[in-house]
Amino acid sequence: MLTLRKSKLTIEQILLWADQHYKLTGQWPKQTSGTIKGAPAESWSMIESSLRGGCRDLPGCSSLTKLLYAARGVPSSHYGPRLSVASILTWARAHHQRTGKWPTNTAGVIVGVPGESWPRIDRALRNGLRGLRGGGSLCVVLAASRRSTGQHVTRLLTVQQILRWANEHHRRTARWPSSQSGTVQKAPSEKWAAIERALREGYRGLTGGSSLFKLRTQYRSGLARRKSILTVESGLARRKSTLTVEQILAWADKHHARNKRWPIRHSGNLRNVPNMNWRKIDAALRLGLRGLPGESSLSRLLDQHRGVRNDKGAPALIVRDILTWADAHHRRTGAWPMIKSGAVREVPAENWRAINSALYQGSRGLSGGSSLARLLADRRGARNPSDLPKLTVEQILSWADRHFERTGRWPTYESGRVVCDSREAWRGIDGALRRGSRQLCGQSSLARILDEHRRNLAY
Repeated sequence: MLTLRKSKLTIEQILLWADQHYKLTGQWPKQTSGTIKGAPAESWSMIESSLRGGCRDLPGCSSLTKLLYAARGVPSSHYGPRLSVASILTWARAHHQRTGKWPTNTAGVIVGVPGESWPRIDRALRNGLRGLRGGGSLCVVLAASRRSTGQHVTRLLTVQQILRWANEHHRRTARWPSSQSGTVQKAPSEKWAAIERALREGYRGLTGGSSLFKLRTQYRSGLARRKSILTVESGLARRKSTLTVEQILAWADKHHARNKRWPIRHSGNLRNVPNMNWRKIDAALRLGLRGLPGESSLSRLLDQHRGVRNDKGAPALIVRDILTWADAHHRRTGAWPMIKSGAVREVPAENWRAINSALYQGSRGLSGGSSLARLLADRRGARNPSDLPKLTVEQILSWADRHFERTGRWPTYESGRVVCDSREAWRGIDGALRRGSRQLCGQSSLARILDEHRRNLAY
């Protein structure tokens, strides 16, 4: 029977043990330093786990390394003395004078500054460590000081500049650039592979976490809309002629009679219609330009009036229909559909994975930038796996205690659903502890926190 919990811990007690350890060994303790001298029931691994998980009345989201640096000034690979931009620039100028090049985040150690390296400096600038503001990078700091140094540094990139280059690439090749597209024609010193890497990892003034594909899907429709509005409002000498659905369908019929296939947005210019192509017609249908009502597309128009499937063999989609199918799926199965739910029973030609892809990419007449999970969360209040409620170690341990009381065994990541909250699964909880998602600290696991929890309980 569980009768006695481990005693509470305080920061003062941990620091006292750490001071004693340093006096005895000449080194500050680490997680692997074993049993604590003078407290045989305690170990430094247990202290580390309690600091991270917030057990035994500790605040949590800390570590032994972080505590010793903050309270005793003990250096580590993650922490160090406070930094200033002025000192970083001084070290950068010295590096330039010695090597003829400005340092990058891969330049290695800083000569003459023991314990410092350029990767650590860049990480501190990005994450706001060691007294720095955060949100920057080594490249950004060097670029900001370019006028004072009078030297060349790698120039910064902006999303707007990348999109201009991408649009030019598309006009020239009829394809959007990828990381394999070679050199940027408008900027011979730039390569698409380097731009892709900067977008993903946050180099050269970019925020990171993006890609060329994400830029295209997120910004292309917005740029097209702004460009169309500017074209209408700029008072150009020749006003764009209006379009009608009947005229577009007549052009489509002629295209089909001549080519034996229906037009798509990539079908090029219209014969005997100056300054008109199918891409412009598709944009006008989507954005409501030139007298058209908007919120449509060429594929949707042909689907509605000619029964034509689009170029991928799939008809246009409407959000209202997707929600109707999802409601039917929920009534039938008791769960909302996911991308792996297979075919839509009401429309066997459709499947949920393809619908999710269309919602995300903005294909098949949809606006894009969404997903099946996000749509169901917004319109039906369904649980979105990418936007789950926060977890705490205390809540997880409470569920684990109830699991033990009910089954006589502690849960593992293979224990299925959490009985106390059927929306949660032990596998998902273990993943969140490992990744640090859902406001957990990370670098832990279900097995690790339960091992610490069992140590804190006397049988």
